[in-house]
Amino acid sequence: MFGLIITHNLMTVITAIIALLYVLMNLPKLKDRKIIERLFFNIIFIICISSFYWFSVFQTSITTNYEVYQSGKMATSESVAGQGLTLKQLIVTSNNERCVFEIGIHILIMICFTIAAFRRIIPKMKKEYIFFLILGIISTFMATKYFPWKFLGERVALIQFPWRMMTISNFCFTIICGINMGIVIKKFNFKDAVILCVISIIYAFVLKSFIPVSPNEITKVEDYESIGFVSGRVEDTLPGMGKSEYLPKNAYNNSFYIATRDKGVIILEGDGKIEDVQKNGNKLTFKLEVLEDETVIELPYIYYPGYRVTLDGSDIKAYENKNGFLTISLDEISKSDISVEYKGTNIMNYVKIFSIISFILFIAYVLIICESFKTQDNDLNKNLEN
Repeated sequence: MFGLIITHNLMTVITAIIALLYVLMNLPKLKDRKIIERLFFNIIFIICISSFYWFSVFQTSITTNYEVYQSGKMATSESVAGQGLTLKQLIVTSNNERCVFEIGIHILIMICFTIAAFRRIIPKMKKEYIFFLILGIISTFMATKYFPWKFLGERVALIQFPWRMMTISNFCFTIICGINMGIVIKKFNFKDAVILCVISIIYAFVLKSFIPVSPNEITKVEDYESIGFVSGRVEDTLPGMGKSEYLPKNAYNNSFYIATRDKGVIILEGDGKIEDVQKNGNKLTFKLEVLEDETVIELPYIYYPGYRVTLDGSDIKAYENKNGFLTISLDEISKSDISVEYKGTNIMNYVKIFSIISFILFIAYVLIICESFKTQDNDLNKNLEN
């Protein structure tokens, strides 16, 4: 769950729903106080360890209106439905495909052993087996164009690509295949495990050589590095930003200004002199002489929370202007050294430390749980011997 939280928000919600269904399926086990305690602590640890991510997302979303939060910007129900996989793509990959979505013949063969293995599954495992088998089939169906994505609304459309559901189905089928092979292959020793690992590695390298790549789809990133390509048209893109939807809304609406703006520090209102402008990595320094009260300076950074601006070593307030850029206002005539650097907000930095501490505590918690299991096993063995 923690891994999903820092990869894709909607997949986190989907996984959480699946986890809830699994808990409901095992509702009678919640009578055990220890299980309830462990479930509670695991939820708390997931929230705490991933807080560096979700808290930063929350903070930025309430401080700036980003284009990505606008309706229909990331995806629509129709666009999601159009990205679904065909039945053929689940079975085999054509030479003109850009990506591989097929389940894999080895997985399909192991799933077919369900017919022979299901009758021999021990009773206490059958419920979980059925759960993951059905969930794997449903997840695979959701990855296809046959699933009614276009009727589920824009909130669900945030998934953008239905084939992301293959992550869930692959996880479920891994469990099913493992159980099937464990039942079918009764004797399995270390030598067999080594042989299978070697075969799997060879298979992975062979599969990699068959991944289709269309030379026409490969474009050098440096050809599009210039900010001048941002013209405000939907078809114009920036590397790593999709269609610029992660820009603040003000910056997105002023993309022509971004494209034609001078790359330096600009005085928007008032009067002053800017000298000795230097940029080292993400740090910008310059000397500023303010010649008029109420002077407004626009810095060459699109606004995101976390920039630190100092005047003669002391922090000063920076804000987002109508162009979407980082801006400072100086009230009095003065001569100062200005420094600009992105360091994240204080809250973001505190939460990172909190996440690290939470992770350390989680490791300690896992070790304690493992030790308790070991103690229980030893007690059980002693009772059996007696």
